[in-house]
Amino acid sequence: AATIPSPHEPDPLRGYYSLVISGARFEARPSDEGLVIEVREVSAPVRVELGGSLISSAQAEYARSEIAGRSIDEVADAAGAAWEEALGIVDSVSAPSEHRALLAADLYRLFLYPTRHHEDTPDGPRYVSPLERTSADTPHVSGRRVRSGRLLTNNGFWDTYRTAWPAFHLLAPARAGELLDGMLEHVREGGWSPRWTAGTSLDAMVGTSLDVIAADAVAAGVSGVDVETAYTGALRNATAASSDARFGRKGTLHALARGYAPASIPESVSWTIEGAINDAGAAVLARELARTAGGTRAARLHTDARYLAHRAAAYRSLWDGGTRFFRPRHADGSWADEPFDPRVWGGAHTETNAWGSRFPAPHDGVSLSTLFGGEKAFGEALDAYFVEAETAEPRFAGSYGEPIHEMFEARDIRRGMWAVSNQPAHHVPWMYAFSDRPWRTSEILHDAVHRLFRGSRIGQGFPGDEDNGEMSAWHLFAQLGFAPFQPGSGRLLITAPTRPSFSVRPLGAERLDIVVRGHQGGGRHIRSVRWNGAEWTSPTVDVRTLHEGGVWEVELGAEPVPWCTPMNARPFYAPDGVDDIELVDVVTRVEADRMPLAGGGGSERPVQAGTVVELEVAARDTSSHGLLVVGLREAGSFSFHAEAWVDGSWHPLARWRDEVWDWEAQLRPFALELPARAVALRVHWDEGSTAIRLAQFLVPQRP
Repeated sequence: AATIPSPHEPDPLRGYYSLVISGARFEARPSDEGLVIEVREVSAPVRVELGGSLISSAQAEYARSEIAGRSIDEVADAAGAAWEEALGIVDSVSAPSEHRALLAADLYRLFLYPTRHHEDTPDGPRYVSPLERTSADTPHVSGRRVRSGRLLTNNGFWDTYRTAWPAFHLLAPARAGELLDGMLEHVREGGWSPRWTAGTSLDAMVGTSLDVIAADAVAAGVSGVDVETAYTGALRNATAASSDARFGRKGTLHALARGYAPASIPESVSWTIEGAINDAGAAVLARELARTAGGTRAARLHTDARYLAHRAAAYRSLWDGGTRFFRPRHADGSWADEPFDPRVWGGAHTETNAWGSRFPAPHDGVSLSTLFGGEKAFGEALDAYFVEAETAEPRFAGSYGEPIHEMFEARDIRRGMWAVSNQPAHHVPWMYAFSDRPWRTSEILHDAVHRLFRGSRIGQGFPGDEDNGEMSAWHLFAQLGFAPFQPGSGRLLITAPTRPSFSVRPLGAERLDIVVRGHQGGGRHIRSVRWNGAEWTSPTVDVRTLHEGGVWEVELGAEPVPWCTPMNARPFYAPDGVDDIELVDVVTRVEADRMPLAGGGGSERPVQAGTVVELEVAARDTSSHGLLVVGLREAGSFSFHAEAWVDGSWHPLARWRDEVWDWEAQLRPFALELPARAVALRVHWDEGSTAIRLAQFLVPQRP
């Protein structure tokens, strides 16, 4: 037997192995290529047992003992039984064997990830921490600390939040909570949620998408979700800046002040878009906690939910009404991509171009269509997207220098700018739901399934990329006739299934049978939907409803008909009892023209006990239930009170005692009613010493 550490992995992910070989005389030695085994003499059938661990040699030996004495067939049968359960979740018994194989392949790739970082030990699940902290807030990779608990890894959340995690919530609700909890362990351990985890957290891709993944799980009714931890991670991502590039959002300070990441931040348009989507998810989590909290905490959570819901519209700050595209801005507000050409890739756009970032807000689709001029104009813009040809020419490679594979894939599928194999394009066909031609969604999905996902041999089956099961999940949804069009909502858009029937046996929910009529006649447009015999007229369905089990009947026809009611215009993330979540900052000046105090070149305003910060505001004819937003440099507990200048005198408004800013470079909103005709606010700092980085007063756009 030999136990040899891996020569490649630095602490804290150093690997240990326990190796047993019987039936042969051999020599084993480590090398730069790994473990080299030289067999000198064979005396019987050779048996090799290998156990691995990130914890210790003893744990590697314990892991190896799990297969000691078991035959290869026994191990294979156990693995096969586990996979049979997953691969049997969805089946289409009436489909040809090739299509059934594709369904199984989708499920296989979906359930490959995420993977366990923790290990089963004699003392329960334990893992080597991928993080240590140099202070309360700054994690870094060093040392070896073994902790109790379950930690999962190997997931890029920007890749998976759109399709893979909603598929877990629909198809495996009994497992989804455990999978999410393994990701939330990163928040418990390091204080921040990862953006991409591969053992350790990586500075890769954009957005803090675990926020909206957790929100979708809650909305879908997945059990076992630690909403408190999920919200802690989401709130920090939304309201605090990180000094570690692997965590938080890029361009946070400027985004908190102006709504967008400035063009000096690479991929600034994508950072702004993903921030808005994830703020919608954070608002859902705050609302969920507020529903069960009491007293002052419920009020605080409701205020947070209102502020975060307002922030979900921040993507609009990059809208250029002249070109009708979303474009990067410099810190001073000027456009940063002149001369503008929407065909140019990279720069401010992650793995896409301005065409790919043109329909960025599935969470806010009704308002997005309004930016374009209404449902008809929005439908025309979507049609143009699916016609404008991607050429993959080097002159449009932009910051990438030369064409990348996503450009070639978009060109080769002949669907205009739609690069279906890449994440920013996944949701675009679903956006027709907010246009005057919602039936176009099913047309595009049917074409993709039947033309681009064909064949089951190696080299066939997919039109391009696949990351952690996200493309397989997209294909599954397209076949079943559902679309996770608004991650965080727990709802699915109803589309036309692509096969005559499906049997869905979710892990942890009741059986769902999907029956399709009119498929044989070439129908790809929905004529009617029935759920357990009753007519269904909503364009969406809750995952919770499908989990109740039953028969989902869809009748298809060759021509589109108006079968459902209009899309609900109320955002799914709106706080309870709040009708107007669109807010505007009415502060016109902060003391001696110090505005903005963050992100735009302004200075901080030091405050200590006795300091007064004055905000001039645009007067309104009626009182406004607004939000006083205060961003501080340091964490700590502070007391302050506010008053308003109305009709020539100061009027007391509210007092806050021992309010806590949990993290450095964090802002917090406070509910405050601004009287009619008020032209100034004064904030008196009663206790504490720090520096204000941002001061805003947000009120509803409509008085």
